[in-house]
Amino acid sequence: MILSLFISIHTGFLLVRVIWPGRSRWEPADWLRGPLGVLTGLGLSSIVAFLVQLADSTNRGLWILSDLFLWAAALIAYALLGRAAIAETPVRQTELWAPAKWVALAAVVTMVMAYALMALPRQTGDIDAWSIWNMRARFLFRGGTFATMADPLLQWIHPEFPYALSALVLRSWRWAAAESMAAPMSIAALFVASLTMAMYGAVRLVRTPSQGFVALVVLLGSAGFIGNGAVQYADFPLAAFLFGSIAAIAAAEHLASPRIAILAGLCAGFAAWTKFEGIFYAVALAGFALWRLKRAGLLFFAGAIPGCAMLAYFKMMIAPVTQASSADVLPLLAAVASKLFTFAFLGWVFTPFLVFAVYLYCVGLSKRKHVWIALAALFVSGCLAVLVRDDNFGDAAAIRLILHLWPVALFAMMVHANAPEELLPAADSPRVNKAVKLRK
Repeated sequence: MILSLFISIHTGFLLVRVIWPGRSRWEPADWLRGPLGVLTGLGLSSIVAFLVQLADSTNRGLWILSDLFLWAAALIAYALLGRAAIAETPVRQTELWAPAKWVALAAVVTMVMAYALMALPRQTGDIDAWSIWNMRARFLFRGGTFATMADPLLQWIHPEFPYALSALVLRSWRWAAAESMAAPMSIAALFVASLTMAMYGAVRLVRTPSQGFVALVVLLGSAGFIGNGAVQYADFPLAAFLFGSIAAIAAAEHLASPRIAILAGLCAGFAAWTKFEGIFYAVALAGFALWRLKRAGLLFFAGAIPGCAMLAYFKMMIAPVTQASSADVLPLLAAVASKLFTFAFLGWVFTPFLVFAVYLYCVGLSKRKHVWIALAALFVSGCLAVLVRDDNFGDAAAIRLILHLWPVALFAMMVHANAPEELLPAADSPRVNKAVKLRK
């Protein structure tokens, strides 16, 4: 199992280096390249696992050979294309706000311990994990097929939902030849770690290092949000792919490197391959990429092909037909508002948000507002997904929307806020030069 996850991660690292080449030494951009590599590797591995399940559901050797083939292809691509550095806008080297890194380190240590306390008592995950995502993997692992899964008696495991998470769990069990609960737990932990690191890396790249530390602290302070990753909900991988796409678009614009838009498209396609709402989110992300990157945004569509093509095949050839929702938009908005303004949410979103509000009051706002438009478009897309089809409308739909979009909302706030380094007087500013003259 460990070897299968290593192959996924290393394959993703290599392909990210092919799409977004860098120097051999460590550089600040690698804080974002790394988590994008994890997301890319997991997304591609889920697609390969799904295809192998279609071809032969029992031959363990075929599963291993298919992963080794993908790994070898990534190694060859990296050897041929991934070693040349591209011209990048260097990350501004500014004086680091010293307290930020120590607060961030304390937040990381605290959340690692809290995550273990949340995950270990529920190794099978919460209800959606053991009754849908892991259950479908277990059904296939024990000899079931997609055809038999479409039986009306099995509607409660939602055979019509995309298979990214279930395929990853099934793949790990095929490698281990056993239904180890360590597999879904490890996959969930990888998504939590990649999203956390991507938040720090994206904010550090687009803004400043101290701003990245502040974003890290606020995200890790959302204990309820991280907890949904610990109980293996598919909404957390969807949130990770969503944010990975937004972060890649921001990096492509900041570095003037169009090829990074391919990574944004890959993550958007994997989001669609993860949950039904991801289809609608991918459309909004495509529009945001075209707006910010202009013609270079067309590369976004090239990256989205693997996930979207897999989803299209699944929906047309395998997934059973489902009924549309009878939900209305006003009750949905009321449910979202009621969830945001309840005492139970204080420890999830409001507490870190209030901490950030104090920080925002101290540093002020900049003129960067474009990510808010992306957040609004994603929110509308999420609402449309609920209205088109949802079998658990109300508070559950509201919680899912907040789960999916909280990292993007935090990123929008961090991009819009001034950074501590920007408040320090520059050495060549008129105010500093005047002070120097007076001292002379």
